[in-house]
Amino acid sequence: MKYNVYFDYKIDLFEIKKENQIDFSALSFQELYANLFDGRIYIFFNCKEKEIRKDFILLKTGIIDYILQFDGIIEEIDGGNNETFTVSADYYSNSLKYFYSDISDELTISEVNDNLFSITCNFSEFKLAYKNFRKLVLEELIYYYPKLKDHIEFINHFGYDTTLF
Repeated sequence: MKYNVYFDYKIDLFEIKKENQIDFSALSFQELYANLFDGRIYIFFNCKEKEIRKDFILLKTGIIDYILQFDGIIEEIDGGNNETFTVSADYYSNSLKYFYSDISDELTISEVNDNLFSITCNFSEFKLAYKNFRKLVLEELIYYYPKLKDHIEFINHFGYDTTLF
């Protein structure tokens, strides 16, 4: 099976405008990722096999919150933990379970709350697509939210050189 994995995201322009009025320097890193940057993350899976019931995942969530959670998934799987999960800040929506098979290098992603879908993809492709997505999103967030480049905890956590922006 050939899988291609693509990540994308969207934050509404009115949210960006509204959130740019906030004094980011007064926020802790946790307040920053838990309360801001709400949007949608799309994960597209293009597979030619008919047994796949769904070919994308839509997460309505905090963008940085889920970036941190995806970082954790990659770290867990690379560290040998083949079963892990993610959940949004509301503890109900966007709850996903991940099972990795090191024999086939396949990652199965299942929706937890209502068992709406289960998608299997190649973990190496998922990881590469995610790393590219992560880099793009963080660069764009600094562009859309110029005050982020002065938020020391954000910069320290994600390791950005603010002279680039």
